[in-house]
Amino acid sequence: MKVSARLLVNVLLFSAGAFVFFACSKEVKTQPAATGAVSATVSNSFTDAGGNIINICGYSQIEPLTAGQTIPAGSVEIANDADNVYVTYHTTGDWKIKEVQLSVECNINGDCTQSKSSDLAPGKFPFKQVFAYGTDGPCGANGLPGAYTFKIPKTALGSCTCYCVYPHAVVVKCSGGTTTDTQTAWGGAVTKITNGKWYGGTNYCLQDCNDLGK
Repeated sequence: MKVSARLLVNVLLFSAGAFVFFACSKEVKTQPAATGAVSATVSNSFTDAGGNIINICGYSQIEPLTAGQTIPAGSVEIANDADNVYVTYHTTGDWKIKEVQLSVECNINGDCTQSKSSDLAPGKFPFKQVFAYGTDGPCGANGLPGAYTFKIPKTALGSCTCYCVYPHAVVVKCSGGTTTDTQTAWGGAVTKITNGKWYGGTNYCLQDCNDLGK
C-alpha cells in the first residue's frame, strides 16, 4: 500500500512538471531575422538656395560643414548638370552664413591634401560672397541667409572631370535675435595641419549626364 501511494505521488509530480514545461514552452517564440533598410540621401534633382529645383546629372554629393574644427554647422551639396557645377552651403540649427569663399581646382592625381595652410587662402579664392543684412540685425527677419549656391559654368573650370573642392565660410550663431558666436567653417573632411591651422575639402567627379532627369 505504501509502494502504491509513493508511486501515485511520483506520477502526480511528473505530470505537474510536464505541464509546467509545456506551458513555458508555449511562450517561447522565434524572433524574425532583423532586416535593414537603406534609404537614398541623394536624387536626380536638388533645390538650390533660391528654392529652384534643378535637374542634375547622376546624384549630388553631400559633405558636412564644420565650424571651429569640431562643431556641426550644416552641409555642403555638390552637383552638376550638362553645363554647370553647383556648390550649395546649408546651415542648420541657429547658424547663419556671414560670408563664403570657394575654390574648385582640377584634381589630376586624385589627392586633395594640402601640406601648408598657405596653399589655401580663402581671401584669394575665385568664388566669394559677403552678405549684408537689414536694420534688424544679422539674426533678424532680413538678416543673414542659411543657404547659398554657387553656380559655376563648366567652361570656367577647364577640361577636368574631377575636382578638389574647398568650401570655406564664416558662420555666426544666433540666439535671442543676437549673435553669440562667430566661427570659421569648412566643407568636407576636416584636416589639421600645424600650429592649429586646419582646412576642409573633398574630391568631386562630374556625374554622367546620360542620366539627366531620370
